[in-house]
Amino acid sequence: MTPARKNHLMIAGTGRAGTTFLVQYLAACGLDTHLARHPAANTYNDDANAGLEDLPFDNPNLPYVIKSPWLHAYATRLLADPSIVLDAVIFPMRSIVEASTSRVVNELRARYAMEGLPDDCRLWESWGTTPGGVVYSLNPIDEARLLALGFHELMHTLVRHDVPLVMLDFPRLVEDPGYLYEKLHPVIGGKVDRERALSAHRETAVPAKVRVGRELAASTAALRPQEPAAQTPGIEFPSQATLDRVAIKRELDKAVSERAVLQRKLDEATAGRAERQRELDEAIAARAACLRELDGAIAGRAACQHQLSEAIAEGDARRHELAESRRSQAALAQDLERLGLRASHLEAQCIAVKASNSWRVTAPLRALSRMLKVR
Repeated sequence: MTPARKNHLMIAGTGRAGTTFLVQYLAACGLDTHLARHPAANTYNDDANAGLEDLPFDNPNLPYVIKSPWLHAYATRLLADPSIVLDAVIFPMRSIVEASTSRVVNELRARYAMEGLPDDCRLWESWGTTPGGVVYSLNPIDEARLLALGFHELMHTLVRHDVPLVMLDFPRLVEDPGYLYEKLHPVIGGKVDRERALSAHRETAVPAKVRVGRELAASTAALRPQEPAAQTPGIEFPSQATLDRVAIKRELDKAVSERAVLQRKLDEATAGRAERQRELDEAIAARAACLRELDGAIAGRAACQHQLSEAIAEGDARRHELAESRRSQAALAQDLERLGLRASHLEAQCIAVKASNSWRVTAPLRALSRMLKVR
């Protein structure tokens, strides 16, 4: 059974010429890209502005747009695959000096970033990473030869197979949104309108990232400040000293940037610590105020307790006085009752006396006694 054929748009070339930017740009245009399928994947390198690549082998879930700087190594095999159809291959082109220098500078940066590496090793013009493996050159001339050969072989293969090619100038493709849209219109015009393409360019293009040309010019001017500007015939590659200078400056700029980020985080942490200290001080002050209020409440409670105790004691005294008063009243009532009985008894005796014969017999004598008292 013949496998289903899938169409793809590929981005290839020497690399270091805006290929990663093109993936970002086409993703913003709404095309199916590595970035669109893996927006959170950690396949983009900020230091090198590189990544977002795919290999079209043993991968049935490839996006429509495929970026691969290794296409020259497998183009013949890919074109023989009956399941894949290339709608076109996009070739961003850059000065071979800048393209090769950019790769060498990134390699030098990686070497400078190695911890514990002796300083002398950082100045070697060749390098190797595999034990017992290849020693490779860090001279941009040698890198340019590899890139140029791969570029030529890839172009030849694609031309022989009548694959449509789209050639783009770098850095113009980053700086001129209209140019980029017009050049890509034959292959994406049916999928993306001009307005969206221009908007995508505004979202993704960062001309400041096109830097190696400026860095080489600045470094050369610093190394040869007194020499008059002259047009050198042919292609002139930078010296090892210039490459080292550019790589070191990039690492220094990165360190400065990271330091600025760390300083900003430190400032934020310091400000946060000051804010937390202020909140803590306010909490301590509030706690002290609460303790004072609590002490006042405790003192007030003690005073109330004392007043209550005094009131209870006074109540007890008054109850005691009331009891004593009640006992006195009872005693007085008893005395009054006894006196009442005695008065009744005396009154009865008085009546009895007045009713007696002796009282009547002595009546004249009492009258005479009263008369004598008057006189």
